[in-house]
Parts: sequence; structure tokens; C-alpha cells
Amino acid sequence: MRFLAVWNLLWFLPVGGTIVVLYILRLRRRRVEVPAVLLWRQVLQDFQANVPWQRLRKHWLLLVQLLAALLLVLAVAQPYTRAWMYSGEAHVLVLDGSASMLATDVAPNRFERARAMAREYLQKMPPGDQAAIVLAGVRPRVLCGLTYNRSELLRALQSAQPSETGANVAESLALAAAILSSFAAPTIEVFTDGGFAEPRDIDTGRARLQYHTVGTRAENAGIVAIDLHEDRNAPGRFDLFVAVRHNSERERRYTMELWRGDNLADAQEVVIPPKSEVPVLFRRLIPADRPEELRVRLDTRDALACDNTAYAVLHPVRPLKVLLVTRGNLFLETALNLDPRTTVEKTTSPPTTETAGKYDVVVYDNIEPATPPTSHAVLIGVIPQWFPVVPLQAVENSVVVDWHHTHPVMRYVDIASVRLSKVTPVLPQPGTETLAEVSEGAVMVSLQKPDKRWLLIPFDVTSSDLPLRVAFPVMMLNALRWLSAPSESAERGLIPAGGLAVIPVPGEREKIEVRLPNGKTTELSVQDGTAPFEATVQTGFYRCPDTGYLFAVNLAQREETDLAVNQYGSPALTGATAGVRKVLARREWWHWLAGVLLAVMILEWVMYHRRW
Repeated sequence: MRFLAVWNLLWFLPVGGTIVVLYILRLRRRRVEVPAVLLWRQVLQDFQANVPWQRLRKHWLLLVQLLAALLLVLAVAQPYTRAWMYSGEAHVLVLDGSASMLATDVAPNRFERARAMAREYLQKMPPGDQAAIVLAGVRPRVLCGLTYNRSELLRALQSAQPSETGANVAESLALAAAILSSFAAPTIEVFTDGGFAEPRDIDTGRARLQYHTVGTRAENAGIVAIDLHEDRNAPGRFDLFVAVRHNSERERRYTMELWRGDNLADAQEVVIPPKSEVPVLFRRLIPADRPEELRVRLDTRDALACDNTAYAVLHPVRPLKVLLVTRGNLFLETALNLDPRTTVEKTTSPPTTETAGKYDVVVYDNIEPATPPTSHAVLIGVIPQWFPVVPLQAVENSVVVDWHHTHPVMRYVDIASVRLSKVTPVLPQPGTETLAEVSEGAVMVSLQKPDKRWLLIPFDVTSSDLPLRVAFPVMMLNALRWLSAPSESAERGLIPAGGLAVIPVPGEREKIEVRLPNGKTTELSVQDGTAPFEATVQTGFYRCPDTGYLFAVNLAQREETDLAVNQYGSPALTGATAGVRKVLARREWWHWLAGVLLAVMILEWVMYHRRW
């Protein structure tokens, strides 16, 4: 131990000497004669002390007071030791809050272990350094800005909670780098299990990036994909598809259970080869007359529980009313009438707003509506001026070269090399989505608004070979279902955890409540008939008690199920002054001595009043 002001130790000599002198010095008393001393024995004892000095006797109060004086002098001398400490002037601690951090391969789980490591880091930081805390979830969140206050940092760290989502580590690092941009030698400390692709292209500026890894590679199995779609060969019935994956080194057997509400509806046994993934299909589910909760449960106990169950909502199939505005198109009429649940009425003139409101979808075939439709619509062979596209030069004998395979309208549709004898391609504007295109531009565009959806096909289908393909009726049926479904992804449980759910709100409501999977409720504001909701950080079912709207959220991410633990190294430093990582720093002890001094003074006060 060393002292910053070693000469202050000499103060103990006068202070301690004064205390001792007070114990051997007695006051000289005035001499008074009395008739008897029988009742004055105590006075006689004091009389014996009426000499200037007396022998120093053992006294506990004296020892305690000398100890207090010694502690005071030591504190004034500022003792210190040297210890290795983290130093970087400013630090940002990035705490991984993804679903894989809930794995229990280390007790109690990876997140709590990472929190403990971050807490230790804060306690070891030099007193002059400041720090901030960022929670890396699907969207990074600053829990505490840069501060010197250790208590505030520890409180923010304690408030951090993991979520059942993935983690956008790249954005979290970019946010940390932005916080530290004005410092010369900062550090970014990432507390994670490394269950993500290493973000190599992140520019952290002068900040040094350091990973602190938690967890061990643990065996785990989970559901990594889910889809619910209508059976093409059995209209009105749905197939539920899930993909199950495990990271075990050996083949394993699992049981998959399908629950409809609280009832077990089906079970299948699956065998998964080592480190593989297998599909499981529950076929031809018949919808009930109300939205129904579907749960697929993987019957196993492993390190991560939140990926063992997947959720979907099976909605009742309602009949569609379609108004076809055409002067005659046999192919189109046939395609629209293929679904027995669809009622198609035909007219030759654009309907009024009131008339159009009676139908679920209005299909305009080579007839342009005078005003933008107020309902869901398909526009074929026309390019209205109010549609957000720019017409390009008309071309002849063009061929479809690409299409949006994953869009609901193009699901199970193959339109490769469809020939268009004459078409006016368009240039899509912001807000639209291209579904198919030729080499000259887009030939199928969708537009989605909060209360309606439009599909634009700017060529006459009879001037192409598309109606002769099997893809045409499938595409039109898909289009009718997509146009009439307010939010297909939400209804069919395709919202990834952390994704945005757009909740339709009929009527004139300004606020609605959403009940979360854990039973709590939250209030949302309604804008233009919808309520955007992005706090989907828990897997399970979300329900609006006011409207009865129900949707499901799933984790379904292979990176989280694999429970990989990757050890990432620090990237090359980009600044000359970067690199300060661990230094031999001074650790002062005066505040500890001050605390002990206070305790000793309290002890001295107690001893004095009890006359020990």
C-alpha cells in the first residue's frame, strides 16, 4: 500500500499525544473543610486525583479514541494500491437481449450471466470514466446514456429484460459507435453468446470493440418455420406446415402435437437426423365459425423453451362477393367463378361508390374507374392517372422475366416466359410493390393502404398467353383472398417476433387495448382505421378485446434455435489512439477508511454513555 500524502501520517503524533495527555491530566480542585466524609467517599476518590498527573491506566475509551485518530490520519494520507482496471475514457456496454440468451445451459440463464459480467465491468471501471448501456434486441434501445453515476448505470442494467426475438447486433454497434464518436479512446463492450453472424462491416470509429461471451453449446430443438395456407385441392380446408430443427450430434425422435384451443387435435412422431431439419404437415384443417387458436408443440425439454411452441390463427372462411366490370372476358369470368365460395356479379359500367361498397372486391377489366375506388379493386388493361406509377413506352412481344415468388398473390404461381403481345410497362412509385416485370418495366403492381388494397395489371390478359396457363386462375384466386384479407400475415401467424402488426380497427375508435400473451394489456392509438403495434417481443397470441381481432407471433429463427456460441475477436483498430483496454490504475482506499472511522466513532459514543 502506498500513500499520496505520506507526510500527513505525522499528524498522528500530536493528535494521539493530545488524547493520551487528556487521560493523565487531572484538574487541581479547591480545598474545602467539611464536618465528616462518611457520605463523601466518591469525593475522596476525586480528591486523590487532585494532582496534576496520574499514572496512565488501561481504558477502553482511550484505545477506541486512539484508533479513531489513527483511521483519520490514514484517510488524510490517502492510501492506495495498484490494480488492473478497464480504461477507455468512455464505454458503451451492449447487452445481448435476444431469445437465445434465455437458454439455461448456464445457471440461471445466459442473460443473467451476461448481466453479472456487465455489472462486474462497471464496478472495475476507473472513477473518472463514464459509460452508457445499450440493450440489443430486434431494435437497439439505450437503457442509460453516458454518465459517471455508477448507481444510475447499475439500476439501468438491472432493469434490462431479454425478449423472445432476434437481436440486431449490427445496429446496436452502430448506435454505440455514434454515442462514442466524440471520444479519443473509447471502448464498446458486447456481452453476448455470439449467436449471430459476425458484423464485419461495422465502422466503430476510434472505439475498440471487445466481446464477452457467455454460454456453452447446448443441445436444443425448436420450430424454425410455420405457415398456414389453403389446400389447393380442397377449397375451404387449410394445411399447417412447420419445420423442426435440432443441433444434436445424434438422431433423435420427437413428438409434434397440434392443439386447437385447449384440445389435442393431432400428434405426429418425427425422426430428425443429426444436425438437421425436417418438415411436418398437418393437413386439411377445417375452420370453425370463429377465429381459432392453433398451437404446435414440440414435446421435449431442452435448453431453450420459447422455440418449442409455434402459434397460428385459423380464421373462418367467409364467402366473397365480387363485382366484375367488363364488356366480356370469358377467361376472367371462369377464373373468378372457380371458387364455389365466391359470388360473381357482372356489369358493363363502373359502379357508384355506394354500389361498390356492397362488394368485397371490384374487378375492372379494360374499363377505367372515373375516381379511385373506395374498396379493394383489381385494375386490368388500364393505367389510371391517380395510380402511383409512371407509364413507359408501349412494347410488343415482350416476355415476363421475373416475379415476386413470395407475395401472397403469386404463391404457387409460375408465369415464367409468359408472352405479352402488347403491353405498356410502368415505373412503380414509392408505396407500391412490383409483382411481375418484363425487361422494359413492371407489368403487375400492388398498392396497400390501411383500408384498401389495389392490384394493377396494365395489360389486357386476352392479349397474352397468361389465361391459357394453369397459373392464371390460381393467381386470380390468390388475388381475391389477398385483397379481402385485412392482414394475411397477422391472421396466419406469420408475424416474426419483434415485427410490426397492423391491427385493423373498424368504426370511429381512437384507442384500443391489446392483450399480450402474458395476460397484461396495453393501449394503442388508432390512425386512419388501423393501430400499428410493434411491441411483439413475446411469442404467443395477441387479442384486441374491443374488436375481437386475434393474431399470433412466432420466434421461428434458426439462429436462435441453434444456440451457437461464437467467440469473436476484436476487429482491427481504426484510430491511432484506440487500443487502451486494460491499465494498471490506482485504487484509493480513503473512503473505506472513512467508513470504518464512522463506525468506530459510533462505538465510542455507545461506550461513553454506558460507562464501560
